[in-house]
Amino acid sequence: MTGLPTELLLLGWSVPLLLVYLFVQGWTMIRDRGSAWGAGPRDGDAAPLGTLAGRAARAAGNYRE
Repeated sequence: MTGLPTELLLLGWSVPLLLVYLFVQGWTMIRDRGSAWGAGPRDGDAAPLGTLAGRAARAAGNYRE
């Protein structure tokens, strides 16, 4: 029995890693802006992100790229 090719193995592990990135990004944004922002509409201008939330948003964007 042979194992999966390296490309498929890396592709398979990239999905859980993406979920971790998205969870951390969402958690830090809600921590900075509050749960009312997280559950409400995004119509108005949002408060600026803090250091950690901004870094998490950029890291998740870079990973999706």
